[in-house]
Parts: sequence; C-alpha cells; structure tokens
Amino acid sequence: MSLPIILATGAVDWKGDVNGGGNVVLYGADGKAIYKRPIFEGNIRVPNARLTAAVAAASLIWALRYNGANILRVKSGSLQASFDGTAAATTQQYQIVRISAANATGGTALQPVVTDTTYAIPSIDARFNYAAALGVAGVTIAAEFAAEWGVQRQVSASNQMLIANRQALYSSFLDLRAGEGMAIRLGVVAVVGDGLGGYLELQEYATTD
Repeated sequence: MSLPIILATGAVDWKGDVNGGGNVVLYGADGKAIYKRPIFEGNIRVPNARLTAAVAAASLIWALRYNGANILRVKSGSLQASFDGTAAATTQQYQIVRISAANATGGTALQPVVTDTTYAIPSIDARFNYAAALGVAGVTIAAEFAAEWGVQRQVSASNQMLIANRQALYSSFLDLRAGEGMAIRLGVVAVVGDGLGGYLELQEYATTD
C-alpha cells in the first residue's frame, strides 16, 4: 500500500523502504522544518526561599544566559510569589526581562536537570541571590519586561504565574539565541519576607533544519 503525497508538481506515490516504513519531515512555506526534536530538554529551578534583605528596586535576583550556538527555548513554567514577613499595605512586583552581552555575576550558581539522562546539558550560566543584587557589569537589560506578577505583603499571601505549555509545536514563551538570556527583576525594593519559587521548562534546538 502506498501513500499519496501532494507536491507542488503533482501527486507522488511514496511506498517507504523495503519494510514499508520511513520518516516524513514537514516544512513550512519558508522552507524550514515545522517541527524538530529538541537536542535537550530539562527544567531549571527558581529556588523556593524568602528574600532576606532590602534589595533595591530594579535589581536582578535570578538570571540565566544561554552561551551555546543553537536556540534555547523557555517553553513553560510556574512561578510563585509569597510573603511571610510583617504585613504592610504594599505589593512586591517581579518582572521577567531579557538580558544579553554578559553573564550576571555573584550569588549561587544553578544548573538545569535533564528530563532524560541521554541529554547533554547546554552551555548555560544561571544564578540567583535573594540577599543582594546580582552583579550586572557589562549586562544589557531590556527596559520592557515580558511578564510581571506580584503579591500583596500580607502574612501567608501568595500569587502564582503560570507560563502555560504552548500547544503549538514551534511556540514558546521566550527563545534565547547565543548570548541572550532572561532574568527576574524586582519591581520595587524588597523587604524581608518576600518569597519566590518555581521552575522553568527549557528545550534546546539546533539552528539548522
């Protein structure tokens, strides 16, 4: 049994290999593959902990930069803001921003966890600091942010931001190319008791079809 495939020049009967099997790659109008298998899949954590100092507004407290030669896709995730300090009539704001040009410095290093042990971890610099701002010498930080969420400073208050698993195979929250990254920036000055936690799903794709 053959499978009729409609090409620009007409129909062609494709019978596969001697066993009737084969692979089909779908291409879009731009000539690029519609779906490619990732060469890496994993998760990276946003540590679940409270901020322990009055870190200044606009400081980066979590950052990830991709230093590979492919595309690192931030596919989905869940981020939780919380508060367990002294109640006040204020709200903490967290902003997700793009970064580039250099790695952030300081704090504690983080590493993705692979979803399959056959994957190699890509070249990533990731770190966080909930007690002081990360160093940003040479780092270009976008003024606009991709998303923002916050939590009222009331005891046991919390607020979750879901970065939904995009159903389209090629879609993502952010695509990071060589030297690009993302960070979590404080919208207002921190107070002791602000809390943060969660994870992000990462996938790496080759830039060639």
